[in-house]
Amino acid sequence: MKRASIFSSVLFLSFMCLNLTAQTDSLETKEFAAIEFVNRTFDFGKFVDGEKKQTEFEFTNTSETDLFITEVRSHCSCIHLDWPKLPIKPGETGKIVVEFNSTNKGKEKGALQSKRIVVSSNTDPVITYLLVKAIVFMNEDH
Repeated sequence: MKRASIFSSVLFLSFMCLNLTAQTDSLETKEFAAIEFVNRTFDFGKFVDGEKKQTEFEFTNTSETDLFITEVRSHCSCIHLDWPKLPIKPGETGKIVVEFNSTNKGKEKGALQSKRIVVSSNTDPVITYLLVKAIVFMNEDH
């Protein structure tokens, strides 16, 4: 009886060690996608309070696995964002569209506006930052 108990304990511990090793191996071999942007910053230049301007950030999936963009956000309600909701296959390109609404952002001598955009995806690191900036005037007499 004692032998059976020792044997089953050794067998159980061996199984646990193998299971932990398998879990660690699967974590280490997890494939991440890779995203490469043509540019990560865009300067809209000067414009007048109330105008809307748009730009696109083009990117390529440079990995061997599908790229999933899970979220794109900005902390400013003046930024409207659109991005691909379907997976981007390896080697394919996509774009993130950014529209900046300058309403109530201008000043008489110009106001520098700099807005960070956070892109979350299945890459390592998970977050990529983009930046748009502009100088917004109250009127066209600048």
